[in-house]
Amino acid sequence: MLTKTGDTSSNPPYTIGSTAEWLRYVTRLRLSVSEQERSATVSSTTEGGFLNAVSFCKDYKKNGKTPLLSFYIHRFLRYSPTYMIVLGFYAILMSYTGSGRLWPNYDTNPVCKRTWGWNLLHLNNFQNQYEQCYKPTWFYAGGMQLHIVSPLILIPLIKWPIVGYACVCVCILASSLLLFVLTVKFNLMHGFSAIAFNFSDLKTFYGRYNMYMDIIWDKPYTRLSSFLVGIAYGCYFHRKNFTKAGKSSKLSLYYGLIAFAISTWISSIRNNVGKSTWETAVHDIISSFLFCICSAWILYACSSGQGGSHPLNFRATTAIVMKVVSGYSKTSMRCAMKPLTVPPRGKLRS
Repeated sequence: MLTKTGDTSSNPPYTIGSTAEWLRYVTRLRLSVSEQERSATVSSTTEGGFLNAVSFCKDYKKNGKTPLLSFYIHRFLRYSPTYMIVLGFYAILMSYTGSGRLWPNYDTNPVCKRTWGWNLLHLNNFQNQYEQCYKPTWFYAGGMQLHIVSPLILIPLIKWPIVGYACVCVCILASSLLLFVLTVKFNLMHGFSAIAFNFSDLKTFYGRYNMYMDIIWDKPYTRLSSFLVGIAYGCYFHRKNFTKAGKSSKLSLYYGLIAFAISTWISSIRNNVGKSTWETAVHDIISSFLFCICSAWILYACSSGQGGSHPLNFRATTAIVMKVVSGYSKTSMRCAMKPLTVPPRGKLRS
C-alpha cells in the first residue's frame, strides 16, 4: 500500500504489504504524533500563563495597578508586526519559492485575500480548516485570546487570593465539562490517529476529523485549563518571592518527582480510540490536565531552586525554564519523527 517509486537501487521499494500491517503502523503513530503534539501545546500554554502572570504581578506591585490598555497594546505590538510579515510572505511570496505538480501556481493565496482580516484580529481559529489563511497560526490566535481574558483571573488572584483560586478551579471544571459535552454531542474522535479504526469509511472519518479540529483542537477553551494552571502558579510564585534564594526542601522535591512520574505515566497512556466517545473524552481531559500539572511542577522545580540551583532573579528563572522547554521540545520532535521511517524491505522500525 505504501510504495516508494522510482527506486533504482538494489533494495526493493519501501512497502507495507498488508492492510493489517498498515493499520498497526498508523496506530503506532498515535503516541509519537498526537500525544506529542498535544503535550507540546499544553506545556507551552502552561508556561505562557506562568510568564503572563508573573509579568502582570510585577507591574501591579510596582505601580499599584496594571493599566489594561497598555497590557493589551504591549502584547499586540510585541508579536503582531512579525506575525503579519510572516503571514504576508506566506500569502504573496510562498508560491514563488518552489515548483512542481503539487506546488501552488497562484500569485497570491486566494484564501488569504478573503480572510487575512481574521488573522489581524486574532480570530482565525474560529474559522473552519478550509477558510484559514495559514493554519498553524491558530495557536497564536488562541494565545492572544487567553491573554485578553487573563486579567479577569489575575486581578482576583492578586487582591483576593482565595476568591481567585476558587475562580481558577471553577473555570477549569467548566472548561472540562464543555469539552466533554462537545465531544459526546458531536461524536468527535481523537485526532488523526483514529484513521486506524476507520479505513472502511474514510469519507466519514475525514468529516469527523475536520469537525474535531474545528470544534476542539483550534479553540482557546481547549487549553484554558493549562493556561489557568500556569497563571495560578505564576501568582503563587510571585507571592512567595521565589526569585530570592531560599532553603531547599528535599521532601518537596522527592514527593514532587514521584507525583510528576505518576502523572506523566497516566497522561501518556495510549488511549484506545476504538472506545466509546465518552471514554475518549474523559481520557483526553484527564491526560491533558495531568500533563499541564507536570509542566507546572517543572516550573516550580526550576523557579524555586528545588531542582538544584537557586535563580537569583526573574531573568535567570526564565532562562532556566526556557532551557527545560527547549530540551523537551527537541526530544518530542525526535520521538515524533522516529516512527515515521519505513526502512527497505517493508519491515517497520520500532
